[in-house]
Amino acid sequence: MSDAACFICQRNPASKDIPRYRFTVCRTCWDENWVGWEREHEPRILEHLEAERLPVPTRNVEHRFPRS
Repeated sequence: MSDAACFICQRNPASKDIPRYRFTVCRTCWDENWVGWEREHEPRILEHLEAERLPVPTRNVEHRFPRS
């Protein structure tokens, strides 16, 4: 396990690798965002995707970015 903090909450230790986004999240954030990443996290995710030169994912049926 990494010593890095969760990309989403920035508090808990990261433990779940999300290859599509090239970031790691804690188990709590993974479990709490099961229908997709909450909209409050989108600015951070979009900034990260741009920095990593990754495509913006298509929103799911809940109009959120999918978890994986």
